[in-house]
Amino acid sequence: ERLFHNDQYIQEFTTVIVEKTSRKIDKNTTKSAIILKSTAFYPTSGGQLNDIGSITFSKNNKVINVIDVIEEKHNIIHILDSVEDDAIVGDEVQGKIDWQRRLDHMQQHHGQHILSSAFIQVSGISTVAFHMSSSVSNIDLEVDKISEDVIIKVQDAANQVIIDARPVEITQHTIEEANKLPLRKKLDATLEEPIRIINIKDYDLQPCCGTHPNNTSQVQSIVILGCESIKKQTRLYFICGTRVTNYARQASSTFSSLGKHLSCSSSTQDVTSAVEAQIESYNQLKKTCNDYEKIVLRSTASELFQTADVTQSGSKLIVSELKGKDMRFMRAVAKEAVFSSNSIVCLYNCDAETQFVINCSTDLKQVDLRQVVKSLFVKVNGKGGGQAVSVTGTLKTNNSKLVHSECHDILNKL
Repeated sequence: ERLFHNDQYIQEFTTVIVEKTSRKIDKNTTKSAIILKSTAFYPTSGGQLNDIGSITFSKNNKVINVIDVIEEKHNIIHILDSVEDDAIVGDEVQGKIDWQRRLDHMQQHHGQHILSSAFIQVSGISTVAFHMSSSVSNIDLEVDKISEDVIIKVQDAANQVIIDARPVEITQHTIEEANKLPLRKKLDATLEEPIRIINIKDYDLQPCCGTHPNNTSQVQSIVILGCESIKKQTRLYFICGTRVTNYARQASSTFSSLGKHLSCSSSTQDVTSAVEAQIESYNQLKKTCNDYEKIVLRSTASELFQTADVTQSGSKLIVSELKGKDMRFMRAVAKEAVFSSNSIVCLYNCDAETQFVINCSTDLKQVDLRQVVKSLFVKVNGKGGGQAVSVTGTLKTNNSKLVHSECHDILNKL
């Protein structure tokens, strides 16, 4: 018997064990589990998360936590945190659910019903999926894009339903009866009788096996956090009830902290203005740094070009260590205009191992640097690759003289 369908507010109950079993909770862990004659523990289903709580065994008053609840072949399995070896079928137990978790799940799930109906009524957009997590819930909507104007109107409409404090009635029907009702969504053909209908007075009718409050006011509030496009649908994120209060509390704390760091008040307007000023300052500084880096890159390339050797075929050859410079910097130097004609440049750094970049100008049609690195790896253990005119990689050595000698010898023959 599913007590939560008769009374979604039930928190404690007494029943008996009808089966002892076990279930794997991960690859290496198996936990004891029991099936009860009746239960108020809701199993994960219909997008709603499971209840947790505790089981007290009457004969010895031992209390064991219920860490998960699942449904298998119409049986509700209560997975326990530890083993009660003395328990046998027929033993009496008292169950107690984590009420704050149940209330949170009721608020999120019923909030989804309100929100999905609001999307239909405001813009004709249907919900195709619902997912609840421990922090944020989401619905997938049958549309690729949603305007900000629609989101605002839907959120306002959903919260008005909460303010209206509409009664919520739960009724049971045959499939034939349910199909005659003005349901928000067509009846799932896989549903079995009786069909459980959640009726928000004069607003929404929808089949559902989850737990719901008896009045929309208990959802408290709905806040839409944002949305994103996923496979021609829109995934919309939202929170309800006590999660909104917690979100507001965290946001207030964040703005207060930002205000202190930015030397302004914690008001949204002042913090936003201060952050925008910081971003503008950062962008200006970044532009200045980029300008200076271009000068450094050009200067470094020019100095290296002055030290160039000549290969056996007459091309300019530069092989040089750039101490303390990363791969990004070396690649940028190697691409400088001074090396754009009749040039081969090899730059490397030696830390725990050697990083290198080798470029050649596109006019050297006979050169394929991919073959060069293969020859290099025969001499020095390493890995890398790239294109005919540009390769990068690493060498399993930090011996600068060795790297310089091997690279120069191979490249000089091109």
